[in-house]
Amino acid sequence: MTADVRPTQSISNRSPLLRFLRGERAAPSRWRGAIDAAGLPGEVRMLVTRVVRRAGGSNAERVDTARELIAHFTDAIAAGSSADESVRAFGDERLAARLLRRAIWRKRTLLRKGWWWSTRAVAAGFAVLLLGYAWLAARFFLATPTIAVDYTAKVKALAADDLGVPPAWPLYREALIALKPIERRSLVNHQAGAVDEEHPLSSEDPTKLSWADASVALGEAKTHLALIREGAKRRSLGVRMGEFHPDDAALFGDNAYRQLVDSATKNTELSATLLPHLSPIRLASRWLACDALHAAHDGDGERAVADIDAIIGIAQHARGSFLIEQLVANAIAALAFQTAFTAIERWPTSFDATRAGNLAAAIAHLPRESARLRFEAERYYLEDVLQRMYTDDGAGDGRLTSAALDLLGWAPEDDRVRLIAPAGTLFAPSRRELRTWSLQQIDLAERIADVEPWRWSDLLARREAISDPFPGAHAWDLSLLRPEDLTPDAGLAKASARAVLTGFRQELTLTVIAMHRHHLERGAWPERLEGLVPTYLPAVPRDPFDGQPLRYAVRDGSPRIWSVGPDRKDDSLRFPIHSRWLYFALETPDAPRTGMPTGDETDVQLWPSLPEIDANGS
Repeated sequence: MTADVRPTQSISNRSPLLRFLRGERAAPSRWRGAIDAAGLPGEVRMLVTRVVRRAGGSNAERVDTARELIAHFTDAIAAGSSADESVRAFGDERLAARLLRRAIWRKRTLLRKGWWWSTRAVAAGFAVLLLGYAWLAARFFLATPTIAVDYTAKVKALAADDLGVPPAWPLYREALIALKPIERRSLVNHQAGAVDEEHPLSSEDPTKLSWADASVALGEAKTHLALIREGAKRRSLGVRMGEFHPDDAALFGDNAYRQLVDSATKNTELSATLLPHLSPIRLASRWLACDALHAAHDGDGERAVADIDAIIGIAQHARGSFLIEQLVANAIAALAFQTAFTAIERWPTSFDATRAGNLAAAIAHLPRESARLRFEAERYYLEDVLQRMYTDDGAGDGRLTSAALDLLGWAPEDDRVRLIAPAGTLFAPSRRELRTWSLQQIDLAERIADVEPWRWSDLLARREAISDPFPGAHAWDLSLLRPEDLTPDAGLAKASARAVLTGFRQELTLTVIAMHRHHLERGAWPERLEGLVPTYLPAVPRDPFDGQPLRYAVRDGSPRIWSVGPDRKDDSLRFPIHSRWLYFALETPDAPRTGMPTGDETDVQLWPSLPEIDANGS
C-alpha cells in the first residue's frame, strides 16, 4: 500500500507576488478551480465567479462561498430550472455578495477579526506616510529660493577703502615666502610665555625648537623679520575679499592658489568666502613674539619693543568685517600683550625708562574698543544663508528647499541623504524661526560687549533660555544655518566675552609696565595703584569680578596684583590661583569648574605670574 503524498511547495511557489516578480504565470486560485470543476453552465459559472469575488475573504473562505453557491445552483438545475431561470431567481448579485460578506465576517474568530483590522490599519498608515512623504518631497525639491540681495557686495562695502595707500601684504608675503625653509624646521608654534634656556619652548610639542636652536633660526630670519616690521607700519593690509594676486601662488602653493581663484570666481555666497591671508599673518606675529622674547633675554629692549609694536600693527591689519577676522585680530593682540607682560616680568633690566615708555605707547596704540566684536557682517551672512536655503513668501517667512543640501555640504551623489531630506524638513525651523533665534544670539553678544564683566553672569546664563529652533533635528548637519558657530552652548556670547577680556589683558599689561616705570624713575614700587594715575596710567583697571579697582600690595619688597576671583571676596591672596582661571570663569560662568582650584579663600594672582599647576596642585 502506498501513501498519498502531496508535493510540498516553497513560499516562493505559493506566493503570487513572488511568482509575478520572477515572470512566471500565476497558478489558478483554488476557488476558481472549484467553480470550473463543478461543470456549471457558462452564464451560471460567470455569476458565481462574480459573486465570490465581490464577497471577498481569504482563499479558503472563498472556496467555502463557491461551494455553497455551486450547491445552490446545482440543486436548482436538478429541480428542472434552466440556467437563465436560475440566474433570474438568484436576484441582485451585489446584494447577495454583501450578505455573504457579512456571513463570512460573523464566522470569523475575534483573533481573526483583530488581525484583519490590524493589517488594514498598517496598510492605511503606510499609505498615509507614503502620500505625506510624496507631498514633502514635492515641496522640498520643487521649491526654489529667491536670491534677491547681493550680501557679498554689502560686506565688501563695510571694508575701509584704502586704495592708493601702500599695502602691507606684499611685504608680509615676501617675508613669509623667504621664511618657509626655516618654518619647516618647526619654529615659533609656541606660547609666548613658555621660555626656558635648556628645554623646548613647549614641552607639549617635541617638534618645537629649543631656546638655543630658536636663536639660530631667528638669526637666519633677521632680514625677513625686518621686512615684516616694515609692513606692520603701513596703514592698510591691501587684501580685498575674493581677490588674489598671482604672486600669492608662491606662498599658498600653485594648487591651493588655483582653488582660491576658482572658488572666488564661481561662488558668490558669503558662506563660501575664503580668507587665506589670516593664517600667514598670524604666523608672522608668532615669529615676532619669539624674536621679542629672545631680544629681551639678550638685553635688546629696543628690538623687543619694535617686535611688539609690529605685532600690534599686524593685529590691526587682521581686523576685518567677518567675525573670524576679528577673532584672529584679538588673538594676535593678546599675543602682543602676553609677550610684553612676559618680557617685563622676566627681563626687566632690558627696558629702561625710555624703552618702557615706548612699550607702553605701543600697547596703548591699540584702542581698547577695537577688541569689541562687530556683527554687521554676521547679520549679512545670516540673511544670505536664509535667502539661499529658504523660499520667500514675501512676509519674512519661508520653508527649507533642496538648495540647503549644497550649502550643508552634502554630495549630489549621496542618494541616501536626498532620500531622507524631505522628512528632515519636519524638524527644520522655518525661515522666520531661524532668523529670530539667530538675531537673538547676535543681540545677546552685542549686549555682553556693552556690559561690564562683573554683570555678565545673568546675560551668559540666558544663552540656554533662548529657544532652540532645532528640536529633534540632531541627525541633520545644520551647522551652516548658524552664522559663525552660532549655538547656545558655544556661540557668539562667549566670543564676545572673550573679546572684552582681551581689553582687560591690555589694561593689566599697561599696569605692569606703569609699575616698572615708576620703580625705574622713583626707585620704589608704588604704594597704591592709584599713585600711577595719571602720570603712568590713565586709570586703575577694574576687577572683572566685582567692578572694584584691582587689589594691590607690596609684600617683602615685591608688588602683588590680584583679583577677588569667582567668590567675589578679597582674601588678600591667602590661597592664590593661576590667572588663567580668571578668564575661564568669566567666559563660562555656567560651565563645570573641572580641575579649577576651589575654596572660600582663593584669589586670582595676576602679578607676578604663578607657575602652571595641574588639577592635583602639582
